[in-house]
Amino acid sequence: ERARPYLLTHDCASSTDFINAVYIDGHTRSNQYIVTQWPLRNTICDFWKLVNDHHVAVVVLLVDYSNNSRSYPRFWPNARNEETGYGSVYVILQDQFSVGTSIRVRMHAVAKSSSLHVPVQESLKPMQAAAFNPEQQAGSCSTGLSQRARHVAFLCLDGASWPAGARAPASGHGLLELVCLAEETNQAMECTSPILVVSSNGVSRCGPFCVLHMTMDKLRFEGEIDIFRAVEKVKRNRPHLVEN
Repeated sequence: ERARPYLLTHDCASSTDFINAVYIDGHTRSNQYIVTQWPLRNTICDFWKLVNDHHVAVVVLLVDYSNNSRSYPRFWPNARNEETGYGSVYVILQDQFSVGTSIRVRMHAVAKSSSLHVPVQESLKPMQAAAFNPEQQAGSCSTGLSQRARHVAFLCLDGASWPAGARAPASGHGLLELVCLAEETNQAMECTSPILVVSSNGVSRCGPFCVLHMTMDKLRFEGEIDIFRAVEKVKRNRPHLVEN
């Protein structure tokens, strides 16, 4: 209970504050991550409440979403510039493109009221060869696109980089690139809100991502690494995040 992010939006009589998610502390900040499972069809609205209520700016997807399957239903708008409502949260897909060979990026505008009318940003054009520069994004976690809307970036690891059923990535390069991009994007949006990490069940894959991110933070700030302490911290609130 002490590590659970509560849903703050109650938009119907049956609303509760529960979602299957947990906070994880980072190297320098408490509650630096929220880990959760891929939403079920009946919890998609709760997922977007979590994003909106906790001012999430970066969502990391560690599941290949190549099709709208029964196990992994799509929970975002598919048509660009078309507003889609998920309960009381409204979302517009602004742009989508690839970074390197391993990461797909989806930029959304999110607000708690309809009629966002958010213009597509020129800086969000596809960049197949060049590196994504999150500093070019208009709007931040604190100020948003306007008084009502703000950016949320989905960073999606390609399925070939971490095949389904594999306990470890096929190569460490794609995961390392994803960790770096998540940190750069959160910083560029001037956001201190948690990075939301999503796996199939909210356990597998989330732990290694958080451990790697935490280890790189320690290396950047202190010039050394301590994988044991990083794993210990990640397992504190949800022991199964890293297998023994």
